[in-house]
Amino acid sequence: MAGIDFYKKDIAKHFGAGEFGELVERIGMEVKGSDSDIVSLDITPNRPDLLYFYNFMETLRLFANRGAKSKSYAVESRIRTSIRVTKNVSSIRPNMAALVAEGLDMSGNALKYLVDFTEKLGSTYGRRRKKIAIGLHDYDKIDGGLVYDASHSGKIVPLGESSERTFEEVIRKNRKGMDYAYTITGPSNGKTAYPFLRDSEKTLSLIPIINSNISSISHKTKRMLIDITGIDESVDAVADMLACSLINMGAKVGLAEVSHGSATKTFPMMRRKSIEVGYKAISSVLGRSIAHSELPGLLESMGYSVAKLEKESLMAEVQPYRLDCFSSQDVIEDIAIAYGYDSIGTHSVENAGHGSPDLLEEFKNALGTLLSGFGFLEAYNYYLTNEKTCFEMMGKDFDSRRVVKLKNSKTEAFSILRDSLLPGLLHDISTTGHERMPQRLFEIGHVFSLEQGKPLEATRLGLIIEHSKANASECISIAKSVLGYLGIGYSLAGKDMPSFIPGRCASVVCGGEEIGVLGEIHPSVLNNFRIEEPVVALEMDLDYIMRSIRNTKTKMKN
Repeated sequence: MAGIDFYKKDIAKHFGAGEFGELVERIGMEVKGSDSDIVSLDITPNRPDLLYFYNFMETLRLFANRGAKSKSYAVESRIRTSIRVTKNVSSIRPNMAALVAEGLDMSGNALKYLVDFTEKLGSTYGRRRKKIAIGLHDYDKIDGGLVYDASHSGKIVPLGESSERTFEEVIRKNRKGMDYAYTITGPSNGKTAYPFLRDSEKTLSLIPIINSNISSISHKTKRMLIDITGIDESVDAVADMLACSLINMGAKVGLAEVSHGSATKTFPMMRRKSIEVGYKAISSVLGRSIAHSELPGLLESMGYSVAKLEKESLMAEVQPYRLDCFSSQDVIEDIAIAYGYDSIGTHSVENAGHGSPDLLEEFKNALGTLLSGFGFLEAYNYYLTNEKTCFEMMGKDFDSRRVVKLKNSKTEAFSILRDSLLPGLLHDISTTGHERMPQRLFEIGHVFSLEQGKPLEATRLGLIIEHSKANASECISIAKSVLGYLGIGYSLAGKDMPSFIPGRCASVVCGGEEIGVLGEIHPSVLNNFRIEEPVVALEMDLDYIMRSIRNTKTKMKN
């Protein structure tokens, strides 16, 4: 979840304190805390639009007033600007959208709310600006001739400073530059290419690092340019959401033409998805029937409009600011929120069957007991992880053809399914460095991969040992004990893997098939996880072992 602070005096213009707290909980968010001036909220990752004060108030207005109509979110065609995109950014950060707005009222806390919103949006939905970054500029300080370009050199007056710095100096010496230097792609022809936005006179932004102090927004800003850049076309949807957000604050949003050579896109697109939802599906998910005549009101209270009511289904129209609605299941979830989970009621579930022990679970329990006898503690980590933890920090190259990725990930922390147990275990011991050594952890769990485009699931054993004299012989001893306990013969073969020290890594081979790997973790990997002591690790395929056990039992029966 992302945290956000709203001022009580601003909330009081819309809702009473008690009413506000109740509505927040009913829409599925949480009041984290408050003091005399501020209310702190936790916003779920699926609703990034609610990170903005005016969006939150509009959502509560519709929810609290059943039958209230959503805004039309119309764009003013008379307000226009244009940006030219050069081919220099095509291999760096190729996608750009933009907005222009006027009639802004930045008084009170409006400026803070807008800056906080775009910062948090870039950090969460934007994957710490790697996927999406947003720049805010005072349009009255821009001289026209806007160009989005990239160069090996350039200068900017960074936000909060009064003198120019080179792009390289910003990356090396400015706090924002150092924080977000990783978003700049590697050297091109031996030199780093820096994406930037400029007008006819000056650099407006070193993207996605920092804006120029010259075009910075303030409480006096009445007209504004927003640039949205990224690595894919999700910038289009973010532009739509930001346009709705500015309209919610009372601004008028115009059109921005962004041209890539002969191709031109006009923003915002204000695209509205239409999703068909069957009445039977609603009843099946909620466990009860809701009168068809009641559904339009429930949907309107969540910001939808109902385009069509049919005999078997309805057509829900999704507003442009909803980045989280992709299917009928999302719409049904909102119907449940509007109806009220407390109103759905409960009913008993009939089950005529009876359970029996699962062979795999019995095997895992026995194996866990064995490892506990060796002094290991069991860990449980998420299946969901991210590219940085699983690949970059492990010193491995990311191969998108073999990794199961989340199509519509809502947070940077969870973007792929894990393909190994070791990154999670290394993360675990990185947080327990203050504990008494040695550290011994194991996990039995699932990992995932793609083979010829099809997802595969495998069960593995992973374990790690950390102490000042940890070496590969400890892992060999554990592997020997585990496989010997199971009656499975094995051999070791030298292997090179980037996560392990060269010459200190081996494959575990059974029946001519590689079923695992063990060795001493490379110092660079330990440094990435901020682990100070040496670590050895073992990861084995339990599916192979289970097949061997089943085959042995079958032969014994015969």
